[in-house]
Amino acid sequence: MKSKVVLGIDAGTSMTKVVAFDLAGNELAISSMKTPTSTPHTAWIEEDMWEVWESVSRCIRDVASQVDGEIVAIGITATGDGTWMVDSDMNPVRPGIMWCDGRAQEVVTRWHEDGTARRSFDMCGTAPFTGTQAAQIRWLMENEPATLENARWIFHEKDWIFYKLTGVVSTDDSDESLTHIDLRTRRYSDDLLSLFGITQFRDKLPPITDTRDNHAVLTADLGLPEGVVVASGPMDVQAHALGVGVIEPGEGSSVLGTAGLHQVVMGDPHLGGDMVGMTLTHVVQDRWLRLNAAMIATPNLDWILKVLGEQERQGFTYEDLDRTLAAIPIGSRGIVYQPYIFPGGERAPFVDAAAKGGFFGLNQHHTRYDMIRAVYEGVGLSMKDCYEHMPIDVTSIRLSGGGANSPFWSQLVCDMVGTPIGIPHGSEYGAKGAAINAAVAAGLFDSYQEATEAMISIDRRYEPNGALKQQFDDMYGLFLELRKAHAPLWKRRVALLETYGDGSGDIQA
Repeated sequence: MKSKVVLGIDAGTSMTKVVAFDLAGNELAISSMKTPTSTPHTAWIEEDMWEVWESVSRCIRDVASQVDGEIVAIGITATGDGTWMVDSDMNPVRPGIMWCDGRAQEVVTRWHEDGTARRSFDMCGTAPFTGTQAAQIRWLMENEPATLENARWIFHEKDWIFYKLTGVVSTDDSDESLTHIDLRTRRYSDDLLSLFGITQFRDKLPPITDTRDNHAVLTADLGLPEGVVVASGPMDVQAHALGVGVIEPGEGSSVLGTAGLHQVVMGDPHLGGDMVGMTLTHVVQDRWLRLNAAMIATPNLDWILKVLGEQERQGFTYEDLDRTLAAIPIGSRGIVYQPYIFPGGERAPFVDAAAKGGFFGLNQHHTRYDMIRAVYEGVGLSMKDCYEHMPIDVTSIRLSGGGANSPFWSQLVCDMVGTPIGIPHGSEYGAKGAAINAAVAAGLFDSYQEATEAMISIDRRYEPNGALKQQFDDMYGLFLELRKAHAPLWKRRVALLETYGDGSGDIQA
């Protein structure tokens, strides 16, 4: 008898991946295909919906040709937010508007100025930004009314893929928790739709089904056997948490990758507080996630290594670099690095478009490796900053992303946050989360707890060194004071640049 195989689809911003897993969570095969974005106008970022479907169908066929087992279920995850619309014939009305699209900036600015953003945050735990579907719908109302008139359904990306695979129109609460739903009932909130002024489009929003129940039988002709279960959801944030096994209150998940994504599972939504981050439903019915997503993480290291020419040095390896940095005292001999080098500033655990990176405390005796270690520590302190601004304490963290490949960096952030850290086996955690959800939906496991225990294992574990807690807490105190003290100076810098320019057409302010 052939072993059972579950596929996980992960439709990202510019890449579609399909990964095959066995029921022990091993990655058996992977196929990927670029899905290029287009920018027809400044700040617009779109994807052709047909190209996305073509990439999904081709990757499924490719993976199916590589595995010997019986494919019994397919899970779908994709980027959240964004707006993907079809007409009554189920054909795209226009290209899909991405989560990173900026056309709705004027709408969002207006909502922040008139208090709409604050009220929505108090109601659903997430303030609108330019990628939010509500803001994009409002922009379409004001700029492309005919598009909305012609639309029958307003999807998210995974909903489009689900329809093409099964012919079923639906969505789940994971996507819709980004400003459309009451977090406790997990259904559309008339109050929120009214707040955003989009109530008239309520009947164009697909019916919400709980993530575990949002499944149907495959109908698309992809050469797969009859009866394959297709499950849609959760979206990428919750899928990653599920894919590393984070489902119980207090458990955290961090990605040290292009961005620094830090989230913790909660047993209650904990609405209100500082207007940063997102509150999302989790796959388990009485669980929610609080997400603080720093704009940038490992690119800080890429930048400093490039500036110093370290990677060009003959014989350079990250293993040697780790050993060199481990020999430098905690605190990088008095240097504090602020890791805010993204051109658009920072979004968590504070929002400031003017925020900028920098070194504090340099003197002529410091070396390049003191500076590099300070960058490692700065990214770690940003991670600690995000967890310090969570509504509940984190009890453990599953760490992934490029930064998790470094044992030195993994132990460093473990000591800084003061929480045990586990490095999960594998690499495609979003696709694995989608596959786990599909496995539960198909009845291969009775619960998410059973599925994660079977399909997730830990490669490395780190325990915090309690003797270092006070020193790292003191470092964090200085780090926090610096970012607060620099906030007005960041704004003055922007004003000076607007007056005099930066002397270059290349550097982004």
